[in-house]
Amino acid sequence: MAMKTLERKLLLLGLDEKSVAVYLAILSLGKGNVSVIARKAELKRTSLYQYLEELLSRDLIHQTMKGKRIEYAAANPRKILAMFEREKREINRKRESVERAIPELEALYAQSFKRPQVTFYEGKERIFEAYKEFLDTWQDVYTLFTPEHFFSVFSKEENHALLSILKEHGVKLYNLVEPSGEAVERLKLRKYDSFVRSKVLPEDLTFA
Repeated sequence: MAMKTLERKLLLLGLDEKSVAVYLAILSLGKGNVSVIARKAELKRTSLYQYLEELLSRDLIHQTMKGKRIEYAAANPRKILAMFEREKREINRKRESVERAIPELEALYAQSFKRPQVTFYEGKERIFEAYKEFLDTWQDVYTLFTPEHFFSVFSKEENHALLSILKEHGVKLYNLVEPSGEAVERLKLRKYDSFVRSKVLPEDLTFA
């Protein structure tokens, strides 16, 4: 039971169960060659090398020579604490490196919100969506407005409903309007003056 508890604790090192079994086998033997360790750990000899390499890389065991035969011996278990200290220093080094980079990363992050974004909406439903997205902004909204095109899609009643929603949410609308008879007529309406500002462009300036 005590051995099982010890195995569970060693799994916290990030080793798999078979690597733990090999480590405990070597620890209990003191030292041994591959055949001896394989029998003690109850593993196939051919599969043992990958686990030995893992333990060697973590300095939990080391190699010794007995004649022409390689043997493996366990390092002092306190090496485990040294391993954690190395990992801790490496984590702190990475943390310090990232902390030094944070100001530059935050500057890039801030710039991303300043860049203008262009989104194209096609079809009546998508234009409705665009109006609804206006409600999620705290900024004023600026538009290039072609009355003939707009009112070929929306009725005046639908336009009034959409503008009323913008007004209720405190959105201010600034329009640059393509010159037309329709534009002049729309500018005569004063009921939207509190939140809509429109300016008719010169006659020779139209939208392609």
